Amino acid sequence: MFSTDRFTLTLVAKSVTRLLLAATIAYGTITVADVVPAHASETASITLTNNKQAIEHAKSLNVLPEGTIVTKAEKRHSGEWEIFYTTDEKDKNVRNHHLGEIWLSAENGEVLFYKASMSSDTVSSDKGEQQVSFEEAVLIADRFIQELTWKLGSDTWIYNFYPRSNYFDWREGAASETSERRFHGINYHRAHEGIRYESNYLGITVDNVTGNVQSYSVFWQKANFESSANMISFDNAAKKMFNDVIPFLNWSDNTGTNKKLVYSLHDYYVMDAAGKFPASLNQETPPFTDKIKPHYQAQLAKLRLLSLYELDRSYIGDGTTNKPYYKLRIKPDVPVFSAFYNAVQPSIDANTGEWRDFLNEPVTAAFPPVGDWLIDTAVPARAVGYTAAVVWNHELLELANEPIIQNGYTMIPFRELLTKLGAKITWVPEKRLVRASKNDTVIELTIDSATVVINGKAQKLDTPARITGGRTYIPARLVLEAFGAQVTWNVDSRLVLVTTDKSLPQLTAKEMKQLRFKAHLNWLG
Repeated sequence: MFSTDRFTLTLVAKSVTRLLLAATIAYGTITVADVVPAHASETASITLTNNKQAIEHAKSLNVLPEGTIVTKAEKRHSGEWEIFYTTDEKDKNVRNHHLGEIWLSAENGEVLFYKASMSSDTVSSDKGEQQVSFEEAVLIADRFIQELTWKLGSDTWIYNFYPRSNYFDWREGAASETSERRFHGINYHRAHEGIRYESNYLGITVDNVTGNVQSYSVFWQKANFESSANMISFDNAAKKMFNDVIPFLNWSDNTGTNKKLVYSLHDYYVMDAAGKFPASLNQETPPFTDKIKPHYQAQLAKLRLLSLYELDRSYIGDGTTNKPYYKLRIKPDVPVFSAFYNAVQPSIDANTGEWRDFLNEPVTAAFPPVGDWLIDTAVPARAVGYTAAVVWNHELLELANEPIIQNGYTMIPFRELLTKLGAKITWVPEKRLVRASKNDTVIELTIDSATVVINGKAQKLDTPARITGGRTYIPARLVLEAFGAQVTWNVDSRLVLVTTDKSLPQLTAKEMKQLRFKAHLNWLG
């Protein structure tokens, strides 16, 4: 079991039911691995003629642990050796801690099927105070997998980041079931050529108080896979998804009393290796014949709805082989309405643009970050539609008046920005002069003049203040910096970055992309 202190979690192997792993966690540097190697290796072919050979071969493949009891080992009519095993150790409900089933080819000894489950002999019902975060638990599970020695071929395990949402509990104001549990559940899919195969899986539970790996279960079966070499590229698949996935109008009437016209998308879309959408793997769009023109624009609804989705690759079987597909599906942590293993993602009110849940109630829960696939496709760097946008202390400002570019310089709306800065604004119409003051700093600009006066001293402007559309625009950098703000320009996303809080860290590339997407939505809206 794991012993834990403030900085480390260490697993000590004591018996067959005490899982083998050593993990060290430095708090604050936890990362979640996307793909985890299964330490698989190929073994020499061997003909299995009796159950003793089959059992010994299973041990050599590390799929039959030492100390377990074989309860059945016999040859099936189809030619495979079937082995069942367990242990004497049981829990308080007299259930075995460790169970497993193995099928081996009699012809060459390879593993055809493997299913096993193991749980700890020490289970506490005390919830306790959580000491291990979910991200830390994922790292523990990753390390556990790295210590597994099953010889199941050359495939790996890939983290399954598609959990079910607990939005319904959240919406009702109750604590979610997950938050009340003592254990973190971490799931993985088998991965072939780096592509997830959801029919095979590995689940691990980690005690969120002690850091103990509490249990695991695995299902693995020999499968045939078609090569992914001829798949269209990820970038082309992203463009195809973006162009071809279209929101549909429908009446959301799940309560019978609160009918709403909404934009919706299906919960998933599947594209084959050639970029086609097979009808057998995709959902049919319901017909909508009402002659109604919604007030909220469809393009904006499409971008917002697609922001809920992630693009991934997945193998899907057709009965004879498993073929690689691109799959667009709801991102983790999207507030979906879940019931009886079905999940309904939010829709957008076609008239107001509000997010609506399954019961047509407004969605106020936070949404996860937008996927890179969508930002890179819809709003690529240096190809944005808006002129410029302003980010203030890492938050995008929703300005009533968009910045403009004059003589290559960014001009910002005078009153909106300097009011945000806390400056006092004065307009002197007879002199066509704007004045801003804060603390001991006073700035005066005359419209169409190439001179600015700061605390009584004249300075040359690169471009003069001007009036456009009845609004006064001023050069961003010089004026804001005069009041102590730090101003930088991000050319890829055309963002004016204003910082007045010097304790803020520098924006990351991912954060910059998120801001670019938000600025694009504001511009469209």
